[in-house]
Amino acid sequence: MNIHAFHKLRDYQEREKEERQKKYQSAIDVFEEKATTLYNLLKEKENMEAAVDQELGSGMVDLHSIHYYQARIKNMEEEVSRLQPEVHKARQNMNRLEDQRDKAYVEVKKYEKIIDRKQQEFQNWVKYEESKEMDGISIQQFSNKVNR
Repeated sequence: MNIHAFHKLRDYQEREKEERQKKYQSAIDVFEEKATTLYNLLKEKENMEAAVDQELGSGMVDLHSIHYYQARIKNMEEEVSRLQPEVHKARQNMNRLEDQRDKAYVEVKKYEKIIDRKQQEFQNWVKYEESKEMDGISIQQFSNKVNR
C-alpha cells in the first residue's frame, strides 16, 4: 500500500476521532447537567431537613410547617429516586463514549506511525539509491583516469 493510501486512512480516522470527541463532549454535558440537578436537589433536601431539626429543637413546633416539610422531603426523595438511575445511565454512556474516543485516538496514532515509518523507509531508499549512483559515478571516473 502506498503512503497516499495511509494518509487517506489517517484522515478518515482523524474525522472519526473528532466526531467521537464531539459525542463524548455532548455526553459529558448531559451527565454534568443531570448530576448537578441531583446534587442541588440533595443539597436542598439536606437544608430542609436541617430546618426541620432546628424547628423541632427550638421547641416551637408548628404542625402545618411539619406537614409541609414532610411532604416536601417525601417529594424530594421521590425525585432523587427518579434522578439517580438517569445520572447512572448518563455516566455509563459518557464512559462508553470516552472508550470509543480513546480507541479512535489510538487508531489515528497507529496510522501516523505507519506513515512516519513509510516516509523513513522511502528516505532510506533514496539515500541508498543516491549512494549507488555516486558509487557508479566514482567507478566511472576512476576508470576514465586509469584509461588515460
